[in-house]
Amino acid sequence: MSLDNYQQGWNGIGGVGFGRFFLNSLLVSGAAVLGNVISCSLAAYAFARIDFTWRRFWFALAVGSILLPAQVLIIPQYILFRSFGWVNTY
Repeated sequence: MSLDNYQQGWNGIGGVGFGRFFLNSLLVSGAAVLGNVISCSLAAYAFARIDFTWRRFWFALAVGSILLPAQVLIIPQYILFRSFGWVNTY
């Protein structure tokens, strides 16, 4: 056993190493977190400060959507992403 195995594993086979996978994951997760923080902040401000019609209904709908398990949303989300052409892309 030598440390060369770790170097080969990190660099990968075929020219694509784990560094590229980590960079992809960091890019996608960072964009998702930033988009989520911005959109949730705007929605929270609207629910807290702005008085509009059907506010209780929309708030209940937003809270109800949080209560859905993730497994229920996986297939519809995949179909939506595929229709946008986002599958196997950044």
